[in-house]
Amino acid sequence: SALDSLAARTGSRVAMVIGLDGRIVTSSSAPAIDGSAIFAALEGQQSRGVIDLGGQLGLAVAAPIEMPDLAGWLLVAQPMSKADMTQLGKLSAVSIEASVNTADRLPAALTGVPSGTIVEVDLAGETVLARISPLPSLQTGVAPRLVLTHSLAEAMAGYAWLKLLLLFIALVGLAVTGWLAVQLSARVTRPLSALTEAVRRFGSGEVTRVAVAGDDEIAALASNFNSMV
Repeated sequence: SALDSLAARTGSRVAMVIGLDGRIVTSSSAPAIDGSAIFAALEGQQSRGVIDLGGQLGLAVAAPIEMPDLAGWLLVAQPMSKADMTQLGKLSAVSIEASVNTADRLPAALTGVPSGTIVEVDLAGETVLARISPLPSLQTGVAPRLVLTHSLAEAMAGYAWLKLLLLFIALVGLAVTGWLAVQLSARVTRPLSALTEAVRRFGSGEVTRVAVAGDDEIAALASNFNSMV
C-alpha cells in the first residue's frame, strides 16, 4: 500500500523496493520485473537508467534506503510512451521522430550504424536521416538506444516553393532576353535592309535616299550614303 501511494503521488506507473539480496517488492500495478538484473547496476552506485517494464522500456530512478546502514533501494519508473516521444521530437527546430528500443530490436537498416553519427537510410520505403544514441541502462541485458529520424522528403518539401520561384525567374529571364533580342534585331536589321535596298536601286541608276534616324553607326552610314548620292 505504501508503494501504491508513492506511485500515485509521483505520477509513476511503478514503485518498488529492491533488497540487498535482490528480492523485489513492487506496487500493485507493476509488471513482472527481474530484480536481480537491476541489482548489479544499483550495487555499482548507478541511480538512473532504462529498465524493461514488461516488454516496454521505461525510465527509472533509484535512491538508497539507509537505516542507517544500506538496506536496499527504492525505485520509481515510468514507461516511455509514444506521447513522450512526440514531446521529445517537438524540442527540435525541425520535424523529428523519436523512439527508444533495445539494440537487438533496431530495424535492419540501422544495425551497425555508429552511435552519434547521422546517416541516410531507407526506413519503411522512405529515405530519412537517422541518428542513434545509447542511453544509460539500469538493468543487465538491456541496451537501450534512442533513435531520431528526420524525413528527407518532408525536408525537401519546404524548398518546393523555392524551386517554383527559381523556375519562374528563369522563365521571366528567358522571356525578357527574347524580347530584347527581337528589339535589338529590329533596330539593326531594318535599317540595314533599307540601306541594302537603296544601294541596289542606286546601282540600277535610280536616285534614291534613305531615312536617317538616330545617331548610331547605322545612322552615320545612311547619312554618308545620302551624301554620296
